Amino acid sequence: MTAPPTRSFLARVQKTRKTKKNQYGTAFLRFLIWIYNLRVDHPAEDVCLSADNITAAFRRILYHPDMAILWTSVFQEFIVIPCGMIFGGRNSPSFYMIPGELRAHVASANDFGPITTDLSESIMLATTPSPRAALQLSRGTPDDKNPGAALLLNDPTRRYAHSSFVDDTGNAHICSRIVGAITNSILSAYVVRRAPCLKPFKWPPQVGFTLRFLGYLLDTQTMRVQWPEDKRAQLEAMSDDDWLAPSLGKKTSLTPRNVARPLGLIRHGALVSVIGSYLSTRLQHSLNDAIRAQALRGKVTKRWWQTSRVRIPDDAMTDIRLV
Repeated sequence: MTAPPTRSFLARVQKTRKTKKNQYGTAFLRFLIWIYNLRVDHPAEDVCLSADNITAAFRRILYHPDMAILWTSVFQEFIVIPCGMIFGGRNSPSFYMIPGELRAHVASANDFGPITTDLSESIMLATTPSPRAALQLSRGTPDDKNPGAALLLNDPTRRYAHSSFVDDTGNAHICSRIVGAITNSILSAYVVRRAPCLKPFKWPPQVGFTLRFLGYLLDTQTMRVQWPEDKRAQLEAMSDDDWLAPSLGKKTSLTPRNVARPLGLIRHGALVSVIGSYLSTRLQHSLNDAIRAQALRGKVTKRWWQTSRVRIPDDAMTDIRLV
């Protein structure tokens, strides 16, 4: 197409790009907020949890032509309309989250009626708590920010809330409604993608009040989030390795990769132990300075990442040992 697009068309494209927000970075916190508000509304009922996983989320995604406007761009006198998206570009996975967030919205707002799927029919619910056990469930306290699940949705047409993080989607509701929430999640994936698009080998048929989601352990009976034991053991093993062995007073240098590995683990665990963010700040600055210096000299290549050396100050090493 060589003719320039109309002004109104370009205005629609620009407006769409400005108003659309990719929110996958807050998916886990939104999931926790939804669970808490479910507990506010249902203090004596179990809140069941489930998560599903999209297959081939990072491969070429074909989408409906009506969605083309979201990715259309203008180059000189040409209008470029891609027919799919591919993982690996600078804009991924954020661009994937446009259909990811669309799927979450479709799942919460659509009424699919009696339609079901083989995956949802395979669900086995955990036993509900006895009346005595129900009295021991942790309660949720309503406030201005957490008015309860029904008011949190702020839309009478919505029945569920789903939080998507790239290819993972979290589902939560009371046990009597969790199957409906999961079924809507599955069917919305089929609407946005082509069926079947969920990973059967990652499908957990047993649905209960505990779940490992995005690297954390959730328990809706105690209303707690835990950093898993295997993550803690992995960090502890790193602290015992040679890269943390030198005694204080000696200059320590590590490869950028070996600096980034503990940083990633510590920052992940910092959601439940905030002190980790504080105690890893000086190590983060050391890595940032090294990357900035390398960028001024040339590209930050894979070889540099694995073979170069980063000087770690003693105070940064002390902080990590304390972690």
